Order: sequence, then C-alpha cells, then structure tokens
Amino acid sequence: METDEIDLFSPEFQEDPYPAYARLRAQSPVYRESRYGVYALTRFADVEAALRDHETFRSGAGPAPMPMPSGGPGMDMLPLLAATDPPHHDQLRALVSRAFTPRRIAASEQRIRGFARRLVDELPEGEFDLVPAVSVPLPVAVIAEILGVDAAYQDD
Repeated sequence: METDEIDLFSPEFQEDPYPAYARLRAQSPVYRESRYGVYALTRFADVEAALRDHETFRSGAGPAPMPMPSGGPGMDMLPLLAATDPPHHDQLRALVSRAFTPRRIAASEQRIRGFARRLVDELPEGEFDLVPAVSVPLPVAVIAEILGVDAAYQDD
C-alpha cells in the first residue's frame, strides 16, 4: 500500500513520531525511507525477526551514514553500537561490556537511584513526554557515571 513520504529524520518526526508510526504500521509496516534508502520496520514481530537474522537484515549497510545526534564537530557520523553489524558490533560490545559488569553496576546502584529520583522529582505536573524527561537522561547519566565522565560534561 502506498504511503505519503515520511521523513524519519525530520525535526517534525522526531518531535512527535507516534502518529507517523501508527500510519506506517497500518499502511506500510516495512517502509523504505527514500533519502537514505533505509527501511523502517514498524511491527514488533518483524523487528524481532530482523534482529535475529544478521544475514538478511543489516544495521550498518545503508548507502551512506545516517545523521546521528551531534556531540560536536565531527561527532555526527560516529557509528552507534546499535547501528553496526557483527562482527564489528561484537567487537564494540565487548569493549563496552567491560565497563558494565554486574559488579560495577551494583557499585553504582545508589547513585543510579539518586539520578532516577531527581528525574522523577523534576517531572512536570500533568501530561509530559517520558522519553526526553526520563528515558534519555537516565541512561546518559548512568553511562557517564560508570565511564567516569564528570557531571559537568554530561549534557555534552
């Protein structure tokens, strides 16, 4: 079924992707984004199957690097762990996993709970978007804590 063009990388989509995802699930559950030539799978069963089949479905095999949130000059095209395929993914994951052992996580538990409490305490009254309010800043704070990033630089 034909679907009007949806720019998965536009600020409008990023601001409120839920209506577009609902439309894609209903009309085009396997959607090809024309600018970068990437595919978006919008149904859970399809995503789960793709995650398990590295031969058919590739995370990092697009025709060009896709834009990523920028951390500064030259940082906007760095590979994300989730956007790489085996064996490179496995190599990156092995490096990262050394910092995230159960012992290191347990040693940081009280500080992690403190981060979570602060975020919850700062939630606005009424309706709010959980992703920018909690789902993004909490893992950033936890990762920064475990990697030893000074709190003053966590926003960077």
